Amino acid sequence: GVITDRITGEKVDQARVEAREIVEGEDEGEEGPDGPIYMAKTDTAGIYVLRYVPSGNYEITIYQDNNRNGEPDFRERQGSTTAHLGLLASRKDTIIREVALLQPDTTDAELVRIEAQDSALLNISFDDFLMPGGAIERARVTISREEGESPGVERLLWQHELDSLRAFNDSIRAADSLQGVADSLRVVADSLEVVTASLRAAGDTVDLPALEGELEALLERLAPPEPRDPEEEEEPEPPPPILPEPSFYAILDAPLVPGQLYTLTLEGVQNVNGLRNGGGEAGVTWEPPEEEGEDLPPDTAAAAPPDTASVPPDTSRVLPDTTGVPSPPP
Repeated sequence: GVITDRITGEKVDQARVEAREIVEGEDEGEEGPDGPIYMAKTDTAGIYVLRYVPSGNYEITIYQDNNRNGEPDFRERQGSTTAHLGLLASRKDTIIREVALLQPDTTDAELVRIEAQDSALLNISFDDFLMPGGAIERARVTISREEGESPGVERLLWQHELDSLRAFNDSIRAADSLQGVADSLRVVADSLEVVTASLRAAGDTVDLPALEGELEALLERLAPPEPRDPEEEEEPEPPPPILPEPSFYAILDAPLVPGQLYTLTLEGVQNVNGLRNGGGEAGVTWEPPEEEGEDLPPDTAAAAPPDTASVPPDTSRVLPDTTGVPSPPP
């Protein structure tokens, strides 16, 4: 089998695996007569192997034995499953069981923060990880404010669902843009076909080859791609596992009024341990982002003071040259 962490999806190393046979008439998890326990430990890839197990139905308990006491404790990650193990003549394959470990919890998820991503999208965060899918199926959300009407919630969705929705919208816009380019190229191609036909009719062979080359290049760009050989197509990679998240999003059916305080009340949120009474109450305000260059603070930096350092005048006198130079003889 393979052991993973329920929160991170990473493989768990050195987890203790114990398999105990379920005797006839014994319910799962119920203590039965003592019998042999078959043990193994996971390797760095989270894989364990139970060999030479007699045929029968087994309860498999896995836990991270951090204190090495041979028992699953409350603060240790743990999990369990049941499987029919053992060698049967009719089955020669290996039985694979994947189990995700999770630390036990006794408290419900509590709402800690709400952030307005825009006027109609809220990010709702909790102090615990939530069960993918089931956490928001039973959730009840109400939004209110002191005065005036408040929007309702159109849809709750996870981060990966929001990413998929945005990717879909982006692909639609990209397809529309490509279609616009193709329509423009088709108009140009139609014009070139008219011009080349006119040149042929007039017998003008000077400009015709260049125009025909441009027309051929345009038609090649407008031609649909050739179908790919199915055998050459690569198999798509399996999607990544959906992991627990500490938050989800709410799409509103009407925008929030800027600057108004709204109160969101949430009930019936299920955490990753299956506790279903999570929720709480928190406030949220939507403030539109400032436009670039709008409401810039005034420049309060004072101008540089004038330079008052005076340069003293040069009072030194250059004395006249009184050295007599004899006049040349007449």
